[in-house]
Amino acid sequence: MSRCCIAFAVTFLFFLSCKTTSTVQKIQADSTAIYTKVFIDSIYASALAFETLSAKAKVVVQQGEGTTEFTAYIRMRSDSAIWLSISPALGIEVARILITTDSVRIIDRLNNEYTSRGFDFFTSFTAIPVSFSEIQSMLLGIPVFTQRNSFQLSSTDSSFQLFYSDSSFTNTILLDRSFNLKTQLLKVTGKGSLMIAQEQYDETYNPAFSLWRKVEAVTTQPASFEITFTKVRFNEPLTFPFKVE
Repeated sequence: MSRCCIAFAVTFLFFLSCKTTSTVQKIQADSTAIYTKVFIDSIYASALAFETLSAKAKVVVQQGEGTTEFTAYIRMRSDSAIWLSISPALGIEVARILITTDSVRIIDRLNNEYTSRGFDFFTSFTAIPVSFSEIQSMLLGIPVFTQRNSFQLSSTDSSFQLFYSDSSFTNTILLDRSFNLKTQLLKVTGKGSLMIAQEQYDETYNPAFSLWRKVEAVTTQPASFEITFTKVRFNEPLTFPFKVE
């Protein structure tokens, strides 16, 4: 696995009926701000409350004509740490990553290198500025960058759409009627975009957890990531081993 793919492994962390959009009903302008804030609060109220998460994920990275597959073992402690172990098909760890609220630390075992960076690390691969909070939200499968106060809200019998736009940034979020994220498209004018799609919600989790994700980053080095989760567990004792030798 190349250094670029190891970086992409970090970056991918950086996510229902059939009525047509012709039935969209706009919320009245005079109540939009209050109603939208309540709506966004409801999304987070419906999100998973957890202390720890562990999972195994198959990741397929496509950049240009090249495709790379690897397995990511993920551990997360709420609001404090995200740990990943990256292995290709042979099952030998090639990278270990520890993301905390203020740094991204990477052990590159292929090249015997150690790197410690701030969150500016991600700007090399996506025009969307991200923090620990956004990465955690994407892993949990809930929308990101919802702190804006001027979303436009519309709905159909099967979905809700939130839309925000200013001179440099747009954020379009589509959810089903259970507040499950279906797609999110983030665009920074003149710099690039990030698209997140989610399917295969497993309702044995409460709330339902998306087992399949696709992330497409469009920058100077466009790439897509297809992520399939298995063995997802919550609130079990976890350690976060990270030793630089």
